[in-house]
Amino acid sequence: GAAVNRRSRGWRSVAAFALCAACAPPASTPVEPREVTVVGLDYAFQLPAELPAGWVTFRFRNAGKVRHELNISLLKPGATVQQFIAAANADEPVSPLRDATIGVLFAEPGSDAPSGLTTELLPGRTYVVHCIFRDREGAPRHQTMGMYAELRVSDEPARVRVQIWIED
Repeated sequence: GAAVNRRSRGWRSVAAFALCAACAPPASTPVEPREVTVVGLDYAFQLPAELPAGWVTFRFRNAGKVRHELNISLLKPGATVQQFIAAANADEPVSPLRDATIGVLFAEPGSDAPSGLTTELLPGRTYVVHCIFRDREGAPRHQTMGMYAELRVSDEPARVRVQIWIED
């Protein structure tokens, strides 16, 4: 009898935990952000083309031989990365194409940025990642040499994986 009651209580606890674990936290409650490392090369970025919505911490690794930055902006709905980069390269205002500047990370050649950049990626939105550094005064900005990328955010939030261990 005692073993059955203890096991029965255990299963009820597991069922209650599983039920609570299946509940998603409110959108305003930050959860532990997933980490995404963006690699900067000489005049290109390596990063996922798409990420799920939700909290993320970007890390920046400069695998190039010159200084680079990871500059992230949220585009206005309907604006494209190509429009943004064309305006920036022509020294035209990009504010009509940008909803927000998310932030920037800097890294020396062969190094990682000393900090990360944490933000909440919005579902269904597009972000531009670019580097506006120049190798020297009068040289072209790195984005004009192809150092930019599009980051799309899916309409679905990141899936949370729940594991339950039962010990007697």
